Amino acid sequence: MGRDLVVVSVDGDVAAARHTVSDVRGVEQVDVSGQVLTARVSDGAGTVSPIAVALSGADGVEVTELSLRRPTLDDVFLSVTGEQISAEEDAAIGADDKAGVPA
Repeated sequence: MGRDLVVVSVDGDVAAARHTVSDVRGVEQVDVSGQVLTARVSDGAGTVSPIAVALSGADGVEVTELSLRRPTLDDVFLSVTGEQISAEEDAAIGADDKAGVPA
């Protein structure tokens, strides 16, 4: 999962935002969690501007935040399992690390 991630927070029509982002060249996959879209892209620097332009023309969608980042361990976990690490699991992992217990 060495791809870049473009993360977009929106107000309004999330389905329209997802469809708009999915149609941008270079976008491989779009995941939605609430009002946040995470687009996996092959070239973050080359794709973030086209995503912003596409969303600016989308009816019923207002972008409140847009960022480009590398995948985190949580992102990798989500891509492998299809689930996000819960706060309880994250706390348990952290407690085990501090206690020297291998995960």
